[in-house]
Amino acid sequence: MNQYKIMLVDDEPAILDLLERALNIEGFYNITKIDNGLSAVTTCREMEPDVMVLDVMLPDIDGYEVCKQIREFSHCPVLFLSSKNDELDKILDWLSEAMITLQNRSVRKR
Repeated sequence: MNQYKIMLVDDEPAILDLLERALNIEGFYNITKIDNGLSAVTTCREMEPDVMVLDVMLPDIDGYEVCKQIREFSHCPVLFLSSKNDELDKILDWLSEAMITLQNRSVRKR
């Protein structure tokens, strides 16, 4: 049995259940399901997951803001979920900005 801690964040229970079943089939059972962004930030701080699958569109704060807040205390890998095609451009822009920030931080440390 795989011991990786996986956190799934989506406001649609059917999506959470589908992802959980797919991960179970692959041998992942240590799964926490969260249905909103604020709880995702709090739970991530408490459980320190190995990976997070994060919906972009959440009812309280969006997935980008969740990831931004999580990055203040964790380097947990985040996989974004989106059902909208135009969200891909936003994700790529966000990742580009994040990479520039990381590069600037590494230059300042030298």
